[in-house]
Amino acid sequence: MSRRTRDWEVDDPPPTPLRKVLRNRVQPRKLALGITSIASCQTPRPARRALCNGLVPQQVPNRNGREDVCVGPASRWPRTRQRLRDLRQYGETHLDLCLHQVMGPDDWIPLRHTDLRVSRIGLGSSFGVSPDDIELAFDLGINYFYWGSIRRPEFGRGIRNLARRARDQIAVVLQSYARWPAPLMRQRFESGLRRLGLDHADILLLGWHNRRPPQAILDEAFALRERGLVRYLMMSGHNRPFFPEMAREEIIDLFMVRYNAAHRGAEHDVFPHLPTDAQRPGICAYTATRWRSLLDPKRVLPGEAVPTAADCYRFCLTHPDVDMVLCGPANTQHVREACNALEKGNMDPEEMDWMRRVGDHLYGRTPVVKLLD
Repeated sequence: MSRRTRDWEVDDPPPTPLRKVLRNRVQPRKLALGITSIASCQTPRPARRALCNGLVPQQVPNRNGREDVCVGPASRWPRTRQRLRDLRQYGETHLDLCLHQVMGPDDWIPLRHTDLRVSRIGLGSSFGVSPDDIELAFDLGINYFYWGSIRRPEFGRGIRNLARRARDQIAVVLQSYARWPAPLMRQRFESGLRRLGLDHADILLLGWHNRRPPQAILDEAFALRERGLVRYLMMSGHNRPFFPEMAREEIIDLFMVRYNAAHRGAEHDVFPHLPTDAQRPGICAYTATRWRSLLDPKRVLPGEAVPTAADCYRFCLTHPDVDMVLCGPANTQHVREACNALEKGNMDPEEMDWMRRVGDHLYGRTPVVKLLD
């Protein structure tokens, strides 16, 4: 027996067969699969082909007729006994989450000023979430992925994995902070596309502009759009009164606006002054947890409950002018919290008042961010 075959043997008995999964709940999400009774298979190649194709039949009997199936991202495919056991456990958890999810493509919203349909929560790449968790987020109904400010390779791998099986169902955002020379912005953008293995991005984000971007930068962005390398343009910044002014030019489709329970200036500086017709741009809120300071028990007003990340996301999403909110997960638990926010939905007035009290107490008290309050 070859070393390769021995690596796939399993000494412990296969786990209890996974409960029968309705095809119409799982197959549309195209989860990867792994046959747990690897010892009965002469080669893992058939299972590997199934993984690569993203197929999830209702049952996958092995050579002995068992139906022990583990569900999980293809990148979790094991090469050792321990990893095989890990896959079983991860697969059970992954499948259980997906069977109980409340979000799916039917729940995605039309993103204003675009023809995109997106989840109301998007994932950012800065905090090191793994490729597996990116795929889990998609299987739980999140389809907006923002590669930047920090283009972590793991996040890029997650996008590549998703694009191979569901490119038309995900919205990919690439960001550039480039100012001069203007061609540097184009080069950075095209480099990002190559690293992701994509022929286009859905959104190009021009990052941190507190005044009108230089015309040379805008010209490069327009040229990328004309070439079909990007579909829509977005802009972020911290000069709130400037957003409505820029929106009136009708050259930017979306704005990323800093908004959270402590930092509510957009409620009077931005949202009321945006166009009210079909030209109204889409709004993505970010820094929902105020760099996690809203989650810190030491900084919360004594006697008040400490918000969770899900509470912070729900606060943003409850405002009628916010289309979606960006989160920065670092692990599986953070992804689950984001999905929990979607499941709970908007806050009621009492919850909103509580979040405002927490935010008012915190406003201006954190040295790292108070200059931006």
